[in-house]
Amino acid sequence: RKALPERATHTVFDLSVGYDLAGLRSPRVAAFLDTMRAPQVCVGELLSELPASMSRFARLPFPESVGRSVTLSTFHGCPPHEIERIADFLLTERELDVTIKLNPTLLGEQELLEILHERLGYRDIAVPHSAFANDPTFEEVGGMVERLSARAASLGRGFGIKLTNTLVVENRRPSFSRSEPHAYLSGPPLHVLAVELGRRFRERFGETLPISFSAGVDRKNAADTIASGFAPVTTCSDLLQPGGYGRMYGYVNELEGRMTALGVSDIRTFRQRWR
Repeated sequence: RKALPERATHTVFDLSVGYDLAGLRSPRVAAFLDTMRAPQVCVGELLSELPASMSRFARLPFPESVGRSVTLSTFHGCPPHEIERIADFLLTERELDVTIKLNPTLLGEQELLEILHERLGYRDIAVPHSAFANDPTFEEVGGMVERLSARAASLGRGFGIKLTNTLVVENRRPSFSRSEPHAYLSGPPLHVLAVELGRRFRERFGETLPISFSAGVDRKNAADTIASGFAPVTTCSDLLQPGGYGRMYGYVNELEGRMTALGVSDIRTFRQRWR
């Protein structure tokens, strides 16, 4: 096998924030964001604490900036005007590239339940009406995405969306405390809902809107998710299964096999041939 190019082994640190604008303006969060942008003082202090036996590590290079991008998790019930205010603040005052992680409820109650119950057969999963009543609609988010995309372009910053947060459902499982009225759905059913939502965004915004994907990704569907044009594709729930990060080998092996079958050696060509 050929060795990976150096750039393929780089690690990208993406910051993650949430809650509300007041919290992001607080001194503690502001200090955290400042340190991630310019960590020299913090790193210098930590290096000074190294024992003599490890002093050689003080000469290792470290990046001038840990992270210059941030993902905003909108959580459930966050109003669209607050989401937009937070994203605009991060783009303008914090000078960060911004990705907004959205909720599957953007599909609307009727279509989401039709997919979940009728097409997929998960009729035992109950989604409370409040999950939709408290979240923005697709049209509201669509307008917000248009404005923030234009804002980011005017500032020379990056802007995109991520699909999706978990889905609020009624807690009907005995494994969870009965005092908790809600649980949060991930895994295979969320994957299908997120793919459908991604299709909607592609219909409206074409290929110009960057869309990253994090919903029920596993070894079996990772290659198809990548081929669909989502980037980056991330996984979480599957890695909580036995094997942990060792399960990632199956992802790479499956993707390599699919690319080899198509006679391609890069992701862009893989996407073109897959279509």
